[in-house]
Amino acid sequence: MNTSEGRQALDEIAEHWALHDGTLRAFAVQTREGAGVVIDITCVPRPESPVAELHLRLSGVTRFDLAWDEGSAFYFVPGYTAFILESGSAYLSLDPYDDRAAAPDSRDGGVIEARHIHAGFVMKRP
Repeated sequence: MNTSEGRQALDEIAEHWALHDGTLRAFAVQTREGAGVVIDITCVPRPESPVAELHLRLSGVTRFDLAWDEGSAFYFVPGYTAFILESGSAYLSLDPYDDRAAAPDSRDGGVIEARHIHAGFVMKRP
């Protein structure tokens, strides 16, 4: 598994189309001593991606706001925004109002803000 953190993780997620048009397979929220609230996400990317599976860990979570109901697939990500805030924290919206935005928007949905982001990439075999 290839891993990266922070801005590099966000760059690699975009470069490999590892989240856009992906489907979340697992979403776990827990507390960990020394890390605060931790969110682990497993995503299966779009078929064209060289990534077979993306594992995200967001630790030191300061905000999360996700909505889902059984009337829709769990949890298809048609577009997202992700960037590092001035504070150094990661901002991830899985349902952005505008997926081209480079700043938080109060209309964004599926928002997670965390002090740390770590990405693990399981690559497809050639």
